[in-house]
Amino acid sequence: MALLSWSRIRTVHALLFGGNTEGEALRLFADNHGGGLRVIDQAHVKTHEGEMYVTGNIFSLASGANGDIIFTTGATKFIHIAAKFSSNAQGRFFMYEGPTFSGGTAIVPINTNRISTNTAQPTLVHTPTVTAVGTLLHDDVVPGGSGGNAQGGSGGGYARGIEFNLKASTSYLFRFTNDGNGTENTSTSIGFYEDDT
Repeated sequence: MALLSWSRIRTVHALLFGGNTEGEALRLFADNHGGGLRVIDQAHVKTHEGEMYVTGNIFSLASGANGDIIFTTGATKFIHIAAKFSSNAQGRFFMYEGPTFSGGTAIVPINTNRISTNTAQPTLVHTPTVTAVGTLLHDDVVPGGSGGNAQGGSGGGYARGIEFNLKASTSYLFRFTNDGNGTENTSTSIGFYEDDT
């Protein structure tokens, strides 16, 4: 029978009793009523750690026009991202990697932990001049609203539960195209969190 090394014993202890492989304890919380283990998802953890951000823009788009946001990642953080597009008009949502662009109006991501002083590494602009869209990663149809009680439509990452892990030092184009017959407002929402590389 092979003996376990000290590092393996620490790993097993961490898995069974909570903690890390350095022997430091982690607090585990049980529900007061049923005794079950309480857990929160990773995005919630990142909010507590001050590494979760939201941003976006509202566009007024003529029929056939595009609402574009460029998201450029930093060099030293992994980015986990989801995006949502909502519109009064029917349209299409696209996500591209490696677009060629210039200009645009800066968008500042908001840290969802309002106590934290952390700032996001990525830079964002809306309404840039795009000369090449790059590689298509995702597309979706956003059904628009019509009639007096219409609510509009939404699509993209949040609605479908899609998440992307983005490359470092790379630009991404989030595009909504208005396929409706007239000028309509569209909303672009992007949520992301950062992890150390």
